[in-house]
Amino acid sequence: MKISVLIMGLLVTTPLAAQQIVTGNAAAKHFVYNGKPVHPFCLGFPQEASSRRTPFLLSKCSDTMVVPKSHSDGWLEAEYPHEAGDFFVSSPPFVSYKVLAKKGDRFLIGSGSSGGGSGQFSNLLWVRFTKEEIRVSKEEIGGDRCIGGLSNYFAEGRAIGFDVNTPAAEIISLTGVQIDKSISDQLQSGYVDCDGVAHYRYDLTTERMRLSSVKLNVPDPPDAAARGPQACFDRIVRQYNKNRNTLLDPNELKEFGRTFAAMCDLKAPR
Repeated sequence: MKISVLIMGLLVTTPLAAQQIVTGNAAAKHFVYNGKPVHPFCLGFPQEASSRRTPFLLSKCSDTMVVPKSHSDGWLEAEYPHEAGDFFVSSPPFVSYKVLAKKGDRFLIGSGSSGGGSGQFSNLLWVRFTKEEIRVSKEEIGGDRCIGGLSNYFAEGRAIGFDVNTPAAEIISLTGVQIDKSISDQLQSGYVDCDGVAHYRYDLTTERMRLSSVKLNVPDPPDAAARGPQACFDRIVRQYNKNRNTLLDPNELKEFGRTFAAMCDLKAPR
């Protein structure tokens, strides 16, 4: 009996790659609860990994006097209630989201949130919801401002393109050129260090990301006496900018890493 049930389950299960995929407004029109778009508070999942996948009851996260703000680019946003005069480091606490795609019974969501502190978190994730609850089913990527902050989502056929803010340390890591940790640790890697923007293409069929390019942000000239790895990095970027070549495909990015290794007296791998 158990074997026959298992066989029937296998027969009715649809492979992920074969599930119907829709994007944009066609996907968003299905992301509704009680006839309205799912409330942003229902996407306010905590950042802590231990409680990240705890489901929200739709009846509770939707039962609020806060009316979401709808933006022309498809984002829906809501601020959590707070008292007048409350102090927040960057902005009042909020949650925003945009429906990017629907695949089977799951939705790919781009979300943003802040608890009122310095963090401005963004995430790309899959969610699944029933008549009663909503939960995270799969997380793809997320970050905080210049440390992996996400933006500029748009459909590219059966894929979603998006940008990731990237500090110098991560840019060198993306080149694939092996750099001694004592050097890479001296490169900028903080949430205010937007040294470049990496563009990715997320394939909705395979559910895999592929790096398409990196746009280098041109820094101010370093002090003439500066000789550290970050100063070296900045000088190379400024030289690339003089040659009007700051948008690098993967092969050009690897060459950038080799140039960094050579110009900073580092040994590039053979």
